[in-house]
Amino acid sequence: MPTSFQTFNPGDLIEDTHVEQFIEPIQNLESGKPWYGDDTGSANAFAVDLDPAPSAYTEGLMVHFLATNNVTGATTLNVNSLGTKALLKEGGDALASGDIVADQMVSAIYDGADFRVLSAVMNPTISPTAPPAASLLVYADITKENTVAAADMSLPSFTFNPAKSYLMEVRTSPTHTALTARVTLSDGTTSYAFPSSSTSVKARANREAVYYKILPNLTGSHTVVVNAGYTGYVSVKIYEIYDQLVYADFTASQISTTPSTISLANFTAASGHTYLMTVTGNGYSTAVLGFACYLTQGGTNVGIPQSGPTTELVQGGSEMPFVEATRIITGLSGAYTVTVRCKSVGGVSVRIYDIT
Repeated sequence: MPTSFQTFNPGDLIEDTHVEQFIEPIQNLESGKPWYGDDTGSANAFAVDLDPAPSAYTEGLMVHFLATNNVTGATTLNVNSLGTKALLKEGGDALASGDIVADQMVSAIYDGADFRVLSAVMNPTISPTAPPAASLLVYADITKENTVAAADMSLPSFTFNPAKSYLMEVRTSPTHTALTARVTLSDGTTSYAFPSSSTSVKARANREAVYYKILPNLTGSHTVVVNAGYTGYVSVKIYEIYDQLVYADFTASQISTTPSTISLANFTAASGHTYLMTVTGNGYSTAVLGFACYLTQGGTNVGIPQSGPTTELVQGGSEMPFVEATRIITGLSGAYTVTVRCKSVGGVSVRIYDIT
């Protein structure tokens, strides 16, 4: 009788039959056969037979199989009828509908209690504090040069999906003469003008300016018309919002050296969140530009500058193309009015980001 390979003693002879009995197992290891089997189970209950069959579940046991059914909820795996074990995501969460689909290759490893999926799942668990994807550009067009008084220039229409939120960016490039510009969206019944139907943003000669506005809840096709004069161009872009930007609006120009107060859209803050406010004033005249932005709720005012947004201004030197101020604000909760005080500006753009 040939001696078992595992029980050789010193001096035993190794015969060819001893070597032959290991050829097939070695070939199986090279092909991966001991860790791969066909799924013969049902939805949410995978069953796989490995060859050779393991005698028991051991920590580190690896299994590969091609799923024959979609996962619709919590799922199990049974290997060679050794018993049903939970099949979990890599981080230990239960599988959910759509995590594994039919004809998907699945790899899992036994952790001593359950199986953990090593291959990618279709719906991975994402921490709720993880930053979402950046905004998606869905519209971009630009006007021609207009070196005379303001006139309407039509751009292609855009169709809004009511289930999405949108940000409009208006970027101006003046010629040698200071420009005026505004953008109007219309569905044929209602028109929305930014900053308003009777006011415009302005920019000094040979200086670019940029303004942002989170658009109201618009639905369907809207014409896009730019009313502008003395411009090299006016660029209009529309983004689907997926990042932390939660508020954006801008004022019309205020060329007087005496500060004026302008109301913008309201802002609603979530309790316990931290916000980043960025305010940009674009210069227009040769005078020193200045601005303040404050959020008001009852008798409380908070904003930029911190020392006193209702009485003080952030200011820049004469001939400055723009001034930007940023502040992190905490302790907000509920609805706030947003007000800008400004002087000698082509417009003031306000953005608020949720950076919780």
